[in-house]
Amino acid sequence: MKMIKYVTVIIGCLFFTLTFNNTLIAQPPDNCWSGDPCTADWICESHSFDYQLLTIGLIGTVKYCWRNCGGEIEIIIDWDYTELIDPDFLAHGTKEELDFDGAREYLKLLILNKVIDLGNITIPDCSTGGKTFFNIYTARCGVWVKCSYKVDTQGEVMKDIGYDGNCPLPYSHNGDSYIDVWKWQSCGEVCCKKTYTVCKEGTTGAGNIRISTPTTDPAPGEQCTDQGVFKDWKTDLPYQCKDGCAGSGN
Repeated sequence: MKMIKYVTVIIGCLFFTLTFNNTLIAQPPDNCWSGDPCTADWICESHSFDYQLLTIGLIGTVKYCWRNCGGEIEIIIDWDYTELIDPDFLAHGTKEELDFDGAREYLKLLILNKVIDLGNITIPDCSTGGKTFFNIYTARCGVWVKCSYKVDTQGEVMKDIGYDGNCPLPYSHNGDSYIDVWKWQSCGEVCCKKTYTVCKEGTTGAGNIRISTPTTDPAPGEQCTDQGVFKDWKTDLPYQCKDGCAGSGN
């Protein structure tokens, strides 16, 4: 049985004040998921918001669209339109293909709660399961590739004073010896799907909404745009690009 981890999201003036001003938008979102099976109509909105947490403020504008896909709620945020003013008080950073932005991640949760309110969506009790919400977004991809240096294994190996450990050992290929030097490179981008399970615990109220730790993967049928471009020079087999779906997207 799959175990679902939940975090509690408490929305209320005790912790922060969140003010949304709504504007309905007619055009549908730019959906990167080419194989999206859902055909329901989109509801698109633009909000300006003022989020206050203790003495720290997050102000900005956001555009997003959502729709009900057979009971599952699909959400797409237009990050080209969305602007966060001074969001750096929340953690953010980049490592290889992963981009993490705490302000974006929190805004996703705020929008999820907003969609529940706007759509009058019934959230089931946690004892009976939960309702599925998912975000569609793009993320970067990466791959490690190498240069291979042919070396003379009979030559003397010199170490700097204070060098700790062994020097890289060459390997043999077709009778010659090589040492590899690896580097990370971009492998395009990929369309991702981040899925949340949402349920209600205890009595009715926003403070009782529980949101699972999300699962993140490429959207079904999607792969990194440069998959197959990078190949091992010895075998001519392609390297597998790594997706950055576990991050916040780009």
